[in-house]
Amino acid sequence: MSAESTASQTSTDIDSLQADVEETRRDLAQTVDALGTKLDVKARTRQRLETSRQHAAERLESARSRARSLTDTVRDSATDEDGEVRREVLVTTGMLAVSLTALVVLGVRRRGR
Repeated sequence: MSAESTASQTSTDIDSLQADVEETRRDLAQTVDALGTKLDVKARTRQRLETSRQHAAERLESARSRARSLTDTVRDSATDEDGEVRREVLVTTGMLAVSLTALVVLGVRRRGR
């Protein structure tokens, strides 16, 4: 082997080692950052709290939307084209009120005995 090829190979080996050292440093820095993130309990708690708030807000909006839709459906089925309450609804509501009143009266009388 000539001195020139030995010097060239030594230079390549040094460059390769330096590249390996740099890569190892980057990997180590990422590992330290990841460990720091895991150990930061306050930040993790804040993140979980924020995520929970976002999910709760989404569920609330979904529930509100469903409630509006159901309200519109009930209103449409309980009123006629003019917006007046349909007769069937009034009769059914009256019958329900009378039935509930009768149940309450019977319950009170039975307790009184």
